[in-house]
Amino acid sequence: AAAAAAAASSDKVESGRMHMSSLTLGRTPSGQRFMVEALKRAVLPTDGSRVNVVVTDITSPSLFWVTCVDNVGALNNLLQSMATSYPADAEPHRPLAGEVCAARFSGDGAWYRALVTSVADTFIQVTFVDFGNSETTTINALQPLRPEHSALALQGIRCCLAGVKPVHGAEWDAEATGQFRQLTEGVRLTCHSTAQRSGHRFSIHLALASAPNEIIAKRLICSGYASGDTA
Repeated sequence: AAAAAAAASSDKVESGRMHMSSLTLGRTPSGQRFMVEALKRAVLPTDGSRVNVVVTDITSPSLFWVTCVDNVGALNNLLQSMATSYPADAEPHRPLAGEVCAARFSGDGAWYRALVTSVADTFIQVTFVDFGNSETTTINALQPLRPEHSALALQGIRCCLAGVKPVHGAEWDAEATGQFRQLTEGVRLTCHSTAQRSGHRFSIHLALASAPNEIIAKRLICSGYASGDTA
C-alpha cells in the first residue's frame, strides 16, 4: 500500500510487495459472506490504451500482479478504514474456500482483503487480492469482510509479459525472473494490453513511465534473459 501511494506522485517507489461475527457462524453481523465471483475486479483496457501501474508481486514474467496508479488513493482509503475496523481480540473466523475475508498479513500485522484459496483443519491458504502475494495463515488471523470493504473492485490485476518467452524450455529460470524483478519492482510503469488470456491474465506490454522507449521485454531479450515471442 505504501508503494502504491508513492507511485501516484513519483516515478520511483518502494517495493510493491506489502511489508503489506462468531466462530460458529463465521458471518458478518449481517450474516453475509463475500464470495469472490460476486465481487468486482479491476481490469485493464484491451484496446491498446496506456495506463500507469506498479508491479506488486512477481512469480515470473509469465505471472505477476499490477495495480493501477489511478486507483491508489481509493485503495489507501480502504486500507486505512480496515486498519480500525478489525480488532485484534476478535473471535477467529472459519471461512469457505472462495470467500474474500479480512486477513492480517504476517509481514506487518495490518489487515488486507484476502481470497481464501484452500481450507485445511489447521492452516488456510490466502491470496491478498489487492496485491497478489499469498501466504498460509490460520483462522486467528481472519475476520469476515465488512460490507463497506467489499465495494471497491479487487485491485490486484494478474498479468503476463507480452512479446517474450523463456530462452530454454517452457519455464522461466530464477535468473530471468530476478532480472524482470530488478527492472520492474519499485518503478512506476506504463502498460498497454491487447488481450486477456486464460486464467484471468492480461497480456501486457510494459515500459518505464519516465522513459517510454525503455521497453521491459526488449531489455530482457537484449540481455539474454528472454527470447522474442510473436504468438
